[in-house]
Amino acid sequence: MDLRGLIEDPAWMFDFGFSLRRFVPQGDARSPNQWKLGDEFRLPELASLSQAGRTHQARMAWDVTGVFLEIDIPIPPSKGPGVAQAFGETVLHFFIDTRSSPGIHRGNVHCHQFDFRFGPLREKIQHQRMDSRLVRLSRSKGEPKPVDDEDVWGWISTTPKSYGIQVFIDQNALTGYSPAEFDACGVFYIAMDSQYRRYSLARLSHAIPWDDPSLWCRAKLVE
Repeated sequence: MDLRGLIEDPAWMFDFGFSLRRFVPQGDARSPNQWKLGDEFRLPELASLSQAGRTHQARMAWDVTGVFLEIDIPIPPSKGPGVAQAFGETVLHFFIDTRSSPGIHRGNVHCHQFDFRFGPLREKIQHQRMDSRLVRLSRSKGEPKPVDDEDVWGWISTTPKSYGIQVFIDQNALTGYSPAEFDACGVFYIAMDSQYRRYSLARLSHAIPWDDPSLWCRAKLVE
């Protein structure tokens, strides 16, 4: 029996970390038409350990002004004429710990969960703003400061082959965010497309680490 057969999801054997490069937008970061992350900002495909057949692309970057994230989710081929398709919301749950807390199993004032929602999706759209908000992290010992709607932005676009989600979170919405003092963050995300398929940064199976910052990935902020 191979490793996957023994433990089902090999991703749980590792403590994941990677470098996160700095991106300085040339225009207004609150507008999706003013910035785009290139391939040099691609995140490692860690989720392939959990679900090898469910691939997607994600890019992430940091700046003193805030955090940027882009996710491209493939649209599967049609099931054929006469086959009904189920449609729901497209959802992204994005988690960030601005001070990085390895070994700490409950959230604190530096741990955030941002939710981005749009849908149902039934036709081609371009740069439609998603419902974007900070939500309470379960079991947390403290809460981040309240955020303004103008500091949390999510947009969604579609092509014939993919859903594209683009996110900018202003530094004002990130309690404790100070790259000059703390050059590492805990990060994690879980996305669900309008046909209810799930995608994540890592560890998609078993107990999803919604409220345990020690299970999020470590992002080292580099220039």
